Amino acid sequence: MKTNPDPLAPDPELEAALRAALRREDAAPEFTARILAAARTAPAKTPWLQRRTWAALAVAAALVLGAVRGLELRERQERRAGETAKAQLMVAMQITNRALQHTEERALDSLPPLTRR
Repeated sequence: MKTNPDPLAPDPELEAALRAALRREDAAPEFTARILAAARTAPAKTPWLQRRTWAALAVAAALVLGAVRGLELRERQERRAGETAKAQLMVAMQITNRALQHTEERALDSLPPLTRR
C-alpha cells in the first residue's frame, strides 16, 4: 500500500472503482413488468400526512371526551354537595322550629290565665 503525501489529493484507483460501481445500467426488461404488477396488486399506502391527521383527530376526540367526562363528574359532585347542604338546612330548620315551639310554650305559660288563647 502506497502512501500519498497529499491527503487531499484524489486517489485515481478509488475514483475508478467508484465510477465502475456507480455506472448507469439499464434495468432488465422484466423489472418494469414486476414493478407495475406489484403496484397494481399492492394496497395503496396511506400518506403520512393523512395518517397524522387521523391521529390528531383521535387525540382531539379523546381530549373532548375527557373534558366532557370531567364536567359530568364535577356536576355530580356539585349536585351531591347541594343535596347535603339541603339536608343540613332541613335539619337546622327542624331544630329551629322545635326551639321556637318550646319558646312559645314557655312564653304562653308565663302569661296570666285570662290572656291565654
